[in-house]
Amino acid sequence: MAGVLSSLKRKIKSIRLVFVGRFVVLVLFLTQGGFFAAYPTWYSGDKPWIAVIISYVLVIFYWCHCLNTDAGLLRMFLTWRLYVLVALVPNIGITFGVCGEDLNTEYFLGPNCLKVILCLTPVLFLLLLNTADDLRANEEYRQLAKELSVYISIDLFDGVEMLDVVLDEKENHYGIEKGFGIAMISVACFQ
Repeated sequence: MAGVLSSLKRKIKSIRLVFVGRFVVLVLFLTQGGFFAAYPTWYSGDKPWIAVIISYVLVIFYWCHCLNTDAGLLRMFLTWRLYVLVALVPNIGITFGVCGEDLNTEYFLGPNCLKVILCLTPVLFLLLLNTADDLRANEEYRQLAKELSVYISIDLFDGVEMLDVVLDEKENHYGIEKGFGIAMISVACFQ
């Protein structure tokens, strides 16, 4: 009887952690979307924030649909792929395209804040994958998913580091040409 109660307590604790993880994923989606919408608005006064909001709404809608139907690991990978293709990469392009030359360290929405917002991406990836429903059923499957997500997150941090070099170019004048900076942004986005 004690073994059954112990197993039940572990399952309840696991369900709570998954719920907290999913809540944090939603907060990270909204935080990144809000900041990516704020940058072009702050620096140019244009309204590209509408496209940012729509892209994030599409991703969040698909993610919620997956949570209501089948929140398996494959669906979480598909959510990640949709996020990268529809929200993250286009919004990095919009942000660097509209504000890249004008980013000012004097403002709150400067290069340092952008670096922090970009560093949320690997955390978002880790939480998104590790809150899949089918990871609880098989220990080997869960370990494999954790190892894979850690390696991919390290690659994501490398991509953020490449973007950091481009952001630091304006302040430190390393001598990186604009075309090479654009190439670095492209490689970091499609890594």
